[in-house]
Amino acid sequence: MSEQLLKGPAAEEALRNYFLSIGYFVVRSCKFRFNRFDVTDVDLWLYGRNSPLSRERVNVDIKNKKTPQALERIFWARGLQIVLDFDGCIVATNDLRPDVREFGLQHRVKVLDGRFLGRLTKSGRSHQDRINEEQLMAELDQSSLGKLGGGLEGALRGQ
Repeated sequence: MSEQLLKGPAAEEALRNYFLSIGYFVVRSCKFRFNRFDVTDVDLWLYGRNSPLSRERVNVDIKNKKTPQALERIFWARGLQIVLDFDGCIVATNDLRPDVREFGLQHRVKVLDGRFLGRLTKSGRSHQDRINEEQLMAELDQSSLGKLGGGLEGALRGQ
């Protein structure tokens, strides 16, 4: 697997672990389906329960690419928040431009920029000793018996 393929999942894992460490329940790569159509996936679905009387649901869109198109991701995350009736949304990007953060603030989208993402992905605290989804699927693929193995990979992916 090339380094480029590892950047996105590594950022998702680091952010997953970060939000877990500050008290959120986190689901990574949660599929959104309408009827029988796969519409999109939510990179991170955060659920926070501060007290018995309050809760917070937040979608996080993560882009850790050479050209992250962060402004476009703000539109996407905000639209997803509205459609799924989340309480808030966050865009995590490796983009460093101050205009991205300003645009996000104007449209009620929190932006975790490249400085934050860079520190987080390099921090040992953001990495836990666990097998991530990509490693699990690769292992299943290597030792799979195909349909004879019961289609475990498909079952895990909800297919």
